[in-house]
Amino acid sequence: MAHTNKIFEQRVLNIAYLDAEQRHVDARKLYLESKLKSLADIQLTMIPSVDALAAARYDLVIVSASHIPGEDFERWLDTFCLRMKAHVWIPALILATLESRQLESLLKKIVHQNWYFDIVDPQHMDSLPIRVANLIRIHDHLQELQRYDDELTVLTQRLAEIEGQLDDKQPQS
Repeated sequence: MAHTNKIFEQRVLNIAYLDAEQRHVDARKLYLESKLKSLADIQLTMIPSVDALAAARYDLVIVSASHIPGEDFERWLDTFCLRMKAHVWIPALILATLESRQLESLLKKIVHQNWYFDIVDPQHMDSLPIRVANLIRIHDHLQELQRYDDELTVLTQRLAEIEGQLDDKQPQS
């Protein structure tokens, strides 16, 4: 039996899968799930909407946008990015079939997003291992930044308390 080289040996990846057409289970979804399981131990949770991301901690969200026609994709992406603003700590892999010119036209807009995602054609999943590994590393870095932000907030509050105590001890003139 061949040994599978998994991304993380002692970690279960918690992955959310968002699909507006969840009622369909097709070969691509099954292939994606089996490919992900070959990369890492995963907990794959189907979610009905972006709002469901708040219910648990996810390492990655995979979004099926294959049903979005190419001419509507940019508008869909704009709306989706706005909805993801509350979840900037969770990177995403968006599955969509786009032409090269469409991807190029999105470049400037994507550069200015405050959220990390990648777009991959569901017909071409050869790069999935590298894309997932990169997005998980981004997730881990974002989590570290969030911990720093939380710690900085605590330290700032503590500093304000100490300054308040010092002001209380100053003699009034």
